[in-house]
Amino acid sequence: MLYHYTHLVAGGSIIEDGYLKVSEWERKNGFKPTLWFSKHELYEPTALKQYQTENGGMSVFKTMQEQANKVGCVRFGYEGSDLHTWKEYGSLSEISRQERRRMEKSHKKKGANPSDWLCSFDDISLEDMSSVEIWTDKWEEWTEKSLESAMHKAEFLTMDGCEESCCSSK
Repeated sequence: MLYHYTHLVAGGSIIEDGYLKVSEWERKNGFKPTLWFSKHELYEPTALKQYQTENGGMSVFKTMQEQANKVGCVRFGYEGSDLHTWKEYGSLSEISRQERRRMEKSHKKKGANPSDWLCSFDDISLEDMSSVEIWTDKWEEWTEKSLESAMHKAEFLTMDGCEESCCSSK
């Protein structure tokens, strides 16, 4: 099983849209837009989001639990075999070897393993997902009850689902 990890508001948007979209963040930052998945079964360290601090600066959640406590955690399970490995991504996206190594080194420091990373250059329908789960104190199927529990714990979210603080995607 491969997982696409995100936060509650993005997870709700994905469900509402009916598909997972390639990342426009990457296009804005000079990379080929992709949709990332991980083999990591608990949480992919590179999926931890940025947020705006009280003094207006930006910070990154340090752990999955910290993120769950602030903006929630969601994952979409995928069993397809049509994804590209990190090495293939490097070739297909024409990213330089030097840039790829720099990214690997930076993310390994956070506990990531590049051999866990797979991607798609195309959007993927929600119908193709094997599961949609929310972190409460463990991964649970996305239901009204698990959503309510996760929303209650997420300090940066209001009960109407709006974010009180910025949370950027990747």
